[in-house]
Amino acid sequence: MVAASEARYLSRSRRVFVPQFQTAFVDQPQDAVKQTDGLVEEVIGRVTEGLSSRRSLLEDQWARGEDVSTEDLRLTLQGYRSFFEHMLSTELR
Repeated sequence: MVAASEARYLSRSRRVFVPQFQTAFVDQPQDAVKQTDGLVEEVIGRVTEGLSSRRSLLEDQWARGEDVSTEDLRLTLQGYRSFFEHMLSTELR
């Protein structure tokens, strides 16, 4: 569901940026929270963009009367399920 470049970006964000913000919190907590909030907005935007793009591709194919393979639909549904499972397993405090 997520393109390889997006997956690398998300992995890098989790591995690099989040620890930087946690470290920065010690000296400048307000700035660290603002920076982390900005990263969260960016990540949500990129994930939303990816989901919308995939949906648009499917809708375009259907609008042209083209068949979408069962495998493509299965992978799309699997991606949605994975997304929901991840989002619902994340506890917001």
